[in-house]
Amino acid sequence: MLVINTITSFAFLIVAIFIIKLLALLSFVELPIELSSQDGIDALLFGIKFDASAAVLLTIPIFLSLIIARLFKRTPNQLTRFLLSIAICWVVITTFSDAIYAKEASKHVTFELFNTQGMEVSLILTAFKSYFGTVTLGITCLLVLLFFIWRCLPLSNRKQTRWYFNSLFIFLWLAVTLIIVRGGWKDSPQSPMSVYKIGDSEKAFIAWNAPYSIGYYLSKGDLAPIEKITKNPTPLQVKFFEHSQKIAAPAQLQSLKSANVIVVLLESWLAFDMQSYSGVVNATPFFDQLRARSFSTYSTYADAYRTVQGTFSTFCSYPNPINGFMANSQLQNASYSCLPHILAERGWQTAFIQGSGRGSVGSFAQTLGFKQSYGKYDYPFKAVRNEWRFMDDDIYRFSLNQIDKFSQTGKPFLITINTGTTHGSFLPDNVDYVFGRENIINERRSVMKYADDALKRFIPKLDAKLEQLDKPTIVILLSDHTAKTITGGLVKNSIPLLIYASDQSIPNENRPITSSQRDIAPTIIDWLGGYVPWFTGNSLFDDSYNGRSSFSYGTNFFWLTRDHGVAIDSATGELRSCFNIDNDVVTKKTLECSEQAWSESLFAEGSYFNAISQQLLFEGKTQQYRKVNTKL
Repeated sequence: MLVINTITSFAFLIVAIFIIKLLALLSFVELPIELSSQDGIDALLFGIKFDASAAVLLTIPIFLSLIIARLFKRTPNQLTRFLLSIAICWVVITTFSDAIYAKEASKHVTFELFNTQGMEVSLILTAFKSYFGTVTLGITCLLVLLFFIWRCLPLSNRKQTRWYFNSLFIFLWLAVTLIIVRGGWKDSPQSPMSVYKIGDSEKAFIAWNAPYSIGYYLSKGDLAPIEKITKNPTPLQVKFFEHSQKIAAPAQLQSLKSANVIVVLLESWLAFDMQSYSGVVNATPFFDQLRARSFSTYSTYADAYRTVQGTFSTFCSYPNPINGFMANSQLQNASYSCLPHILAERGWQTAFIQGSGRGSVGSFAQTLGFKQSYGKYDYPFKAVRNEWRFMDDDIYRFSLNQIDKFSQTGKPFLITINTGTTHGSFLPDNVDYVFGRENIINERRSVMKYADDALKRFIPKLDAKLEQLDKPTIVILLSDHTAKTITGGLVKNSIPLLIYASDQSIPNENRPITSSQRDIAPTIIDWLGGYVPWFTGNSLFDDSYNGRSSFSYGTNFFWLTRDHGVAIDSATGELRSCFNIDNDVVTKKTLECSEQAWSESLFAEGSYFNAISQQLLFEGKTQQYRKVNTKL
């Protein structure tokens, strides 16, 4: 009984886990690679080791209950079925929850498990409204498997009388469990991030196992330290940096002009749906028109997959920890000097406005220097709301009221507006889904079109109000991250950007370079007449800057120019791949690195930047990013 039922339970769980994962993947409208392709099959096979880890861990309670039953000479088949039912509930719930999260955020669940306090109801509403088909598929799978467990799964009632046989099996099964969970003996123990050893982030997306990964991160607990993945820079990398980067001037912040700053974080907007970028569809005609008469760059990429990440890279001009979240980690309260800090210390009013609850986003924004944080409970009016609460028209309405209040003080202000319509899938009853909603892609584009219409209603009101102020204002529109896309290439990181000023001091120009969220803070400081050496980005108004973007996905770090890019394994520092970027700013064409004249220098740049920026981040020394000539 002990032997047969343990093996039967394990075999059932590993098969069920694989099938459930496969069904969850098949529920995606788009995937980075086709499941039926050779790469897709390779990824699924590679992921079996993680499926086995989940299965063997879930078998442990059953294994222990059978040992106890053996001691008391019982036949606990009903208990075994009950424990299997609990295990299957865990597998189905975590797998389909992770699938919904991946459809929404373009990545799997990891540390951000602890960034959802206060958002549980909104998350559930989003799941049922935007991903009802996925939820229904998950419930169906659960019911079918529970029926099989209780009606069809063969369990043995035969008692094993030879104690030494059971003792040998117990020893062997414990050894098997340890080996599977550890991932073998040739390397360090595996973790969910070990899936990236497959060498391709798109394959890793397919191979990922949600029950194992979510259990792993839950076991680490809230506020668990983020692990530094990158190695410290080598002497050769330091030498390269010293020769390639000029010694910086000291910070110039004493004579900033008294001017206002408004940053609109376009929640989840992606350039892929914009005619002026990829040209696939025309979901944002107003933004495209506004971009044509504003300052912009050829392409922009987000170092973020959630708002807290986009907020950090945008306002602190610094990359996020590789595959980690600043919010609710040991890094959140380290010493940073971000744009809101700098301006608040010099008399600026600083506020972060969003339509949902303040939650971890609002509190994290205050960590970065925003003195005031406003959320849905601060709005003095009622309005049509989506599953996350207020939508863009009313967020803009509240923001205009705050601009009035701030302008009356005579002090300059920095206001960030985090929009909310594209956080969900809901549209008012009198609004059509112009692209339809038969799949998540068209639904996303329909909601973006409605958000663009709200922006069209907002910008004229904002511009009229800014003309009445006694101080000039710089306005920046960019996305905090993308969402609802799993398409390969650079789709999940390509975002929109435009900048203009109320006093016409910024040229209407589309610079032929790539840019990063990290370039926003130094660009604002430059417009204000200052300079910050520890910002890792560069001012986009500097004509000598030829543009760089970066982001991480899993353990892979990407370093991009306008037309080329390299992927680097953060853990080993090895060059993973080289690629060209097509004119649509999202399509990658993989190349042989040894045949590209630019690959060596780009790899050297990216390797050093990744190594030094992560080292300083984890050491709490981000203000030492550039060497400063104190004699200047």
